[in-house]
Amino acid sequence: MNHPNLWAVICAHNEEETIEGVVRNMLEIGWPLVVVDNASSDGTSDVLAPYQRRITLLQEPRLGKAYALKSGFDYVLKSGAERVLTMDGDGEHKSDEMEKLANAHYDGGGVPITIANRFPDIKDRSPKDVIISERIGELTGSYPADPRSGGRVYDRRVLERLLPSTVAQNYGLDVELCYLALQEGLPIQFCDIDYSKARERVLVNGDGPEHGCLNGELLDLYRVFGRGDIAKGKSIVNAHDVLHGEFHNGDEYFGHDPSE
Repeated sequence: MNHPNLWAVICAHNEEETIEGVVRNMLEIGWPLVVVDNASSDGTSDVLAPYQRRITLLQEPRLGKAYALKSGFDYVLKSGAERVLTMDGDGEHKSDEMEKLANAHYDGGGVPITIANRFPDIKDRSPKDVIISERIGELTGSYPADPRSGGRVYDRRVLERLLPSTVAQNYGLDVELCYLALQEGLPIQFCDIDYSKARERVLVNGDGPEHGCLNGELLDLYRVFGRGDIAKGKSIVNAHDVLHGEFHNGDEYFGHDPSE
């Protein structure tokens, strides 16, 4: 299937072991490809150097995944993209599954967002995945199957509509865009994929000394769901609960302040 005006964006941070295979496989599909190197400190840039005539390589400071994604979105939209596919640079999303995702989007009858569903069987989802889906459902009336998945296709118009309202700064942008779309009544469809690393990954990063050991995704979810009236005064779980796997029911999970 042809995918006119579709560009692919890959964000990478310290992915020297996987990024070359991801880029090589995606180039075989033929979509214009933008790779955002989010201040990698390993050999990611060196691995990508031989491909710079075939891809667009953006070098960005370490300001979080949301910043890197937005940089990629900004570049491709200014370049005329009408649809944007996003995926991870760690090899978790296979290129043939991303092509399947794109096919589903173009066959979707105008649905503006198509998300790769990594866990068709709900039993494979982590507690955090389930709880976040439930929280979005409580706020919007729609329960997304995999709101944290980074494999997606967006229509240009939905990015232009939603991005100015986003507050996520790191790993929570994917969740936030899903949440905002449903909040505004925009339809989302999910495409089941073969997920090569179906496991929970706790991502602890160094956003800055003021964040201490807090997970970057946690802070983003606090920003997203802690928006005053929208979240009815509830916020995200504290870092200790996530880092130690102590998951609770939805009310308890979103009833803690991450500063505690």
